[in-house]
Amino acid sequence: MATPLIKQPSESRLYTMDFRQLMTAAEAITAISSAVVTPTTLSPMNILSSAFSGKKVQIRLNGGLDGTTYVLTVIVTTDAGNTLEGDGSVKVENL
Repeated sequence: MATPLIKQPSESRLYTMDFRQLMTAAEAITAISSAVVTPTTLSPMNILSSAFSGKKVQIRLNGGLDGTTYVLTVIVTTDAGNTLEGDGSVKVENL
């Protein structure tokens, strides 16, 4: 996983996940099959919207509990028939 995105609890932030390293040059995302943020037992971080273009997915996140690191798991399908999974992290800090 890459360095986490840092956001404050009250912010709404756009998280971009790049699948380029998992895909061939001509391949493109055709759908987001799933997008989940964990943990869900604490004050949850919510997914407000999602979109994709080419080899990238953008997820708009809000909420979350100060001091908590959340994992965003995104599963996509591609025009080559592949199902790919990407994971990223978002750390909530009240600065």
